[in-house]
Amino acid sequence: MTSSRDRSQSSRPSVQRPVEPAPGAPPPRVSGSGEEAGEAIERWERNRELGRNRFILLRGAAGWGVPAALLAVGYKLVQEQGFNSSPVLTHDLRVAIIVSFIVFPFAGSLLGRWLWDTGEAHYRTLVRRTRHEETRE
Repeated sequence: MTSSRDRSQSSRPSVQRPVEPAPGAPPPRVSGSGEEAGEAIERWERNRELGRNRFILLRGAAGWGVPAALLAVGYKLVQEQGFNSSPVLTHDLRVAIIVSFIVFPFAGSLLGRWLWDTGEAHYRTLVRRTRHEETRE
């Protein structure tokens, strides 16, 4: 019996063929190309003006967490009581509301932090690349 290591060493290297664009499709955008990189830098600089904590709060906790909590509570309400014109605030629904409005905004803040960190890393890479290209010219 051969291990996966033996198989990978004995197999031929795979050849990746370029993917043909669909007829009539626009040409692929090159990430980091001049105009696109400039737009991305400007866009992220507007995000940076918010500041890290405000960005995380607006884009993560409020932008993702609160809507997700509202959807979860709505789902729980429909699951529990159906499409009733006068819903009743039961104990289970009360617990679902409290838990949803704690868990989802917290998860949203983690998402917002990840978005900030990856956005900052991408921004620094683009700035460094554009400075390097400017010095070469």
